[in-house]
Amino acid sequence: MAPDLSLARKRLPWILGSAVVLLVALVLVGPRLIPVDALVARALHQVEEQSGYRVTVDDASLAFTWKGLALRLSGVDAVAPDTSLTASAGTVDLLLAFGPLLRKEAEIRSYAVRDGGMTTRR
Repeated sequence: MAPDLSLARKRLPWILGSAVVLLVALVLVGPRLIPVDALVARALHQVEEQSGYRVTVDDASLAFTWKGLALRLSGVDAVAPDTSLTASAGTVDLLLAFGPLLRKEAEIRSYAVRDGGMTTRR
């Protein structure tokens, strides 16, 4: 007995439509489900451990982009351990790897700095 292909053809649009709706819902609602403060704390801890700089951030937001999950930091200041060098940026965009987030880790794949500057003290 041959399978009924007409039933499969009727279900295919519903299955594809449901998948599209779930994907759109994930993109729109997903960033609100991830605790941004905890994610920022993990990312800053990683940067401070690797650079030794003390980093502060005024504001942070999370969004899905075509490249992946992006963490946007606004009002970023980084101060060297001996306070001889201070770097600041209006905005820093961090592209995060998704896999480590499932393990509650932050892995920065790439970053972009906008409106950056540095000052030195003697």
